[in-house]
Amino acid sequence: MGDPRRVSAGFRFNGKNMKEELKDYLTSVTYTDVASGSSDQLDIAIQNIEMDWLNRKYTVKGDRVDGTITFRNWEKEGRDKRLSCGIFVLDNIKYSGGPLAAQFGCLAIPANGSFQTRERTKTWKEVTVHGIAKEIAGKYGLQLNCSGPDVKINSIEQSQKTDSAFLYEICNTYGMSMKVYNNAIVIYDQTSQEKKS
Repeated sequence: MGDPRRVSAGFRFNGKNMKEELKDYLTSVTYTDVASGSSDQLDIAIQNIEMDWLNRKYTVKGDRVDGTITFRNWEKEGRDKRLSCGIFVLDNIKYSGGPLAAQFGCLAIPANGSFQTRERTKTWKEVTVHGIAKEIAGKYGLQLNCSGPDVKINSIEQSQKTDSAFLYEICNTYGMSMKVYNNAIVIYDQTSQEKKS
């Protein structure tokens, strides 16, 4: 009898490989790859019966989390597929009882939370969509990955909107998709992207 298909997940917290630390604790992993308008999300659930994750293994909000998922023997025996989920920021930590469990919610947003929380007002003149995205990405230390045509804008008002909401609104207006993935703002044409393998 052959080796069955199986899935395993690997994580690095602040650069440290957590394979051994999570080996006896990990109960489920949920990775949400958002098409547009938000941030990718990674949710890690662990059993915490001995309360290790409240004491010696304690993690804190703002920790950097790198995630990968490996699909073993997926298409045929001996052939694995590896999915890099990208870089995330630990955004939410929840503990629950009966049995004791912990849930780590991670988002692919900058550690500086003002990208999605601080409302700004600014008038942008003689710019392009990619130009606005470049300035916003630079402000938060994010890379910028744009594909497809750029659009010129004579003047546009960012009125009491977060940079995240404002950029998504512009992209949506001009038929583009936008998301945050792997420490980068990604702007693309969703129709063209779906035609790729």
